[in-house]
Amino acid sequence: MNNEKIHIKLYSSGYCTASTKYIFPDQPAERIAFHATWALIDHPVLGKILFDTGYSYRFYESTRSLPNRIYRWITPVFHKKEEACLNKLLELKINPEEIRNIVISHFHADHIGGLRDFPGAKIWCSEIALEFALKINRFSAVFKGILKSQIPDDICRITSFPEEEFPESSISGLTAWRWQDDIYFIDLPGHARGQMGLYLKDTSYGDLLLCADAAWSVKAIHEKIYPSRMVSLISDNYSELTRTIDKLYNFHINNPQIKIVPAHCHETLQINRN
Repeated sequence: MNNEKIHIKLYSSGYCTASTKYIFPDQPAERIAFHATWALIDHPVLGKILFDTGYSYRFYESTRSLPNRIYRWITPVFHKKEEACLNKLLELKINPEEIRNIVISHFHADHIGGLRDFPGAKIWCSEIALEFALKINRFSAVFKGILKSQIPDDICRITSFPEEEFPESSISGLTAWRWQDDIYFIDLPGHARGQMGLYLKDTSYGDLLLCADAAWSVKAIHEKIYPSRMVSLISDNYSELTRTIDKLYNFHINNPQIKIVPAHCHETLQINRN
């Protein structure tokens, strides 16, 4: 295998606002930004990979009328055109055709907003995540964070499922599927149906676990703090969500050298600066 490191950068394509009470139920409420982060991964064998795609202008187009308008009312979104995944890549002199693979952690609107901008890429996600996103009715989808119009029309043709393509294994208590020796898909259910993360070894920032929305804060993982029961209204399965946090807590205890990176934690974007 190529001994080059995996290079990774994390970006924000805007944010929504919500109360800290959802993350830390026992602390005073404060309105904060939940940045829609995505990662650009340059792998020595697989080439350029995206982990999620954040928001795009399509969010505003998709939420002009009911029932999708409810999404915009519940979680106000702040997005600028130049923040879109596609435009950030163009700014970096990266053509969309260079993106060969896109890993979608789950199908919430703040993770797949830019997906239609990369028609030539192969999509990776869990089979049950895609099946759920396609089968749920439009009204119920809004309350599960899904805007069905953001899903590409040919999604079934361009998608592959790690659980079908690769043998199942375990990494420190987490179910995993090996993509390459230094990159694994990780099963992280609870927040969303079939949510997946990525474990990357020997990157430019060390070993990383991109855990998407399995937890909304590094502190919540390190101290095993469960989100408010209120999130059960929008999450797929609250009990499974807490079990995943338990597993991430144990993973951290057993592997303190590995950085666990939640999508919406305020510390996530600091990784680039550090």
